[in-house]
Amino acid sequence: MSGGEDASGLLGAVRAWGREAIDLLLPRGCAGCDAPDETLCPSCRALFGDYRRWTLSGQGVPCFACADYRAAARAAILGWKDHDDVELDRVFAPCMADLVRASGVAGMLRAPDARVLVVPAPSSASSLRRRGRAHVRPLTDAVVAELTGEGVRVRSADALRVNGVRAKSVETRGIRGRMNRLDGRIGVSPRAGVAGATVLLVDDIVTTGATLSRCVDAIRTAGGRVAAAFALAHTPPPGLGVSGISAA
Repeated sequence: MSGGEDASGLLGAVRAWGREAIDLLLPRGCAGCDAPDETLCPSCRALFGDYRRWTLSGQGVPCFACADYRAAARAAILGWKDHDDVELDRVFAPCMADLVRASGVAGMLRAPDARVLVVPAPSSASSLRRRGRAHVRPLTDAVVAELTGEGVRVRSADALRVNGVRAKSVETRGIRGRMNRLDGRIGVSPRAGVAGATVLLVDDIVTTGATLSRCVDAIRTAGGRVAAAFALAHTPPPGLGVSGISAA
């Protein structure tokens, strides 16, 4: 094991110990509304069943989200993503599985010769170091588990890489600015096996859609086909056509 792996393992152990100590000293509240003794209370959990569907601008890829990125849903996601509230993994993973089931995408992925990959949107190396975890991984695993249960031959693949991006996406305003920021920065790992595969993308939050669009470009350049994208939440730009979908 390398020195870097040793340090990463130690950091993970310290984080876990710290979370346990905090839970003992300060009982938690709901991540969305701070209701006592709840990871995510029933009212806030229901926000993640308000499914949305839209088409990624300029790409023709259908996109699905559990919720709108606002109010209590926004607070919960930010706590999970940027403030180490990993207890929400156990809440958000089933939310994502439910979304996949409601989307009905499994029906178009069951061809005997289909090779389906579930690919998370990439994080920069600095973001991974800061969080100490690949936070989208539980969502990706939930998508794979749901599709497997529906009879799809599927596996996850960390196929995408992002290099040279210093500012966080939310710090760059406007879709044009975010597209320029990511231009040429997202690529496919040579060993990912994307060529000839059908790909489902998974992300946490979709704002302008710039990140997803660059992911689609990279997958297509590598010879894959993006069939759909899934996210916990999204913020639709003005004028974007968004429709609801019903739970299965």
